Amino acid sequence: MRCSWGTVSGSCFVGFRRPTFREGWFWRSPGRSHSHTKFVAIVYVLKKEGESTCHPSRGIGRNFT
Repeated sequence: MRCSWGTVSGSCFVGFRRPTFREGWFWRSPGRSHSHTKFVAIVYVLKKEGESTCHPSRGIGRNFT
């Protein structure tokens, strides 16, 4: 399963495979505090459901193929 994340406003998709502590911090939104635990939790849920979604309102996109 492959996963892509993006934080471009109005867009999605800058991808990497393994969510790590560093990447969790890298993808956090400015002015907000996203913990590493929550980041992994989101990835886990998406892996489980295997869905492909994009949320422009939050500026976060994820795609699982």
